[in-house]
Amino acid sequence: MSLSKKPGQDAAAAAELERKKAEKQEKLLKIKSQLTSDQMHTYRQHFELFDLNGDGVINARELRKVSRQMGYRLDDSQIEVSVYELKSRIRRILDKYL
Repeated sequence: MSLSKKPGQDAAAAAELERKKAEKQEKLLKIKSQLTSDQMHTYRQHFELFDLNGDGVINARELRKVSRQMGYRLDDSQIEVSVYELKSRIRRILDKYL
């Protein structure tokens, strides 16, 4: 059984990824346009408390570390559930307002 890709599949996948990125960027710009500068500043400050390495993503390791600093001892399954719930909430917010 051959796992080779058909010609154009890589290009189609890359085009789809670019389309999704552009769509996401457009949604974020729409949200940003609806927030005051004070609100943006507050959200950015809170996000940066968790984004310890400054890469724009809050991963499980960062969530675990911040949770421990706040006095919570979460096991791996609790961290996974927390990350999943946060992603779900963000999706619902984006869907509701966009």
